[in-house]
This record gives sequence, C-alpha cells and structure tokens, in this order.
Amino acid sequence: GKVAVTDTQTLPSPETSEPKQPLVGLERGAQVVVPESGSIIPPPSQVNIEKVTAWTKRRLVFENEPLAAVTYELNRYNQVKLRVGDERVAQKRISGVFSSSDPQTLLSFLATVGEVDIKRNKKGTEWIIYSSKIQ
Repeated sequence: GKVAVTDTQTLPSPETSEPKQPLVGLERGAQVVVPESGSIIPPPSQVNIEKVTAWTKRRLVFENEPLAAVTYELNRYNQVKLRVGDERVAQKRISGVFSSSDPQTLLSFLATVGEVDIKRNKKGTEWIIYSSKIQ
C-alpha cells in the first residue's frame, strides 16, 4: 500500500519541533506518494487537482487507463463488482468521467464503444466484461 498526499490549497506551514523525517514542502497542485515503508519520500510531482479530488464529488476521472485499473477503482466504491473476463479487454484503454457510486455509467459507456459483451452473474453480485471477439 501507499499514501498519496495532495495540496489543493496553499496554507501557512505549521511550526514543528524536531521532525522524525525531513519534511516535504508542497505547493498547490503538488502530490507526494509515500511508499508503505515510508523510508524514502520521493520528490513532489504536479497533478491534475480535478482528477485526484473527483472522488470527493462521487466521480472518478480516467485518462487512457486500462480497463482493469478502471474496474479495480470502481470496485472500491461498490457492492456489485465489475470483473474483466479476459486479458484482451483488461488492456483496453479508457478515458472518461464516471460515477463512483454507479458502475452502470461505465457499463453504458462500454456498450457504446463496442467490442465487449457484458453479462451479470446468476447471483447478481457482479458484472462480467469480456471481449465479443474472443479468438
């Protein structure tokens, strides 16, 4: 696991006494991803604030990301899960803004793109997305 810290607004720096690790200063739009070990903190990088905070508005923003990553992220917010049925579909690149609380927004989008079939399992607990052109 890892932790991402993003500065969405500039605030005065708090006074600290003897930090245990060197502090990393962040400016508006900067992000640091702290590895689980926390031993080495990488330098800050600039990020799209709208994208990294969209979840606070129940939206998820994806830019040319594989469907496997998109479904993984949507599954974090929903009881009914999405499952990618084959590697060909898992690598399909997706860009768009989808509701974090309604996976149907992604499924509707995929239905318009074509090349995928979508079925719900018998228990109704997951949607399975697979290639309609399995070779």
